[in-house]
Amino acid sequence: MKFTIEGISELALQVKSMDRAIDFWSNKLGFPIVEQWGYESGHFHQNNKENI
Repeated sequence: MKFTIEGISELALQVKSMDRAIDFWSNKLGFPIVEQWGYESGHFHQNNKENI
């Protein structure tokens, strides 16, 4: 069976270095960062930075 992919709706990755991940996915590959979440003190939180 062959699938035709038209796009990606959502991608979530767990990384050791957020700075390196952003550099690779956004700066090198050109993918836009639409939303970014952080993890602090055992809780997820949404970063509300306008320019990520």
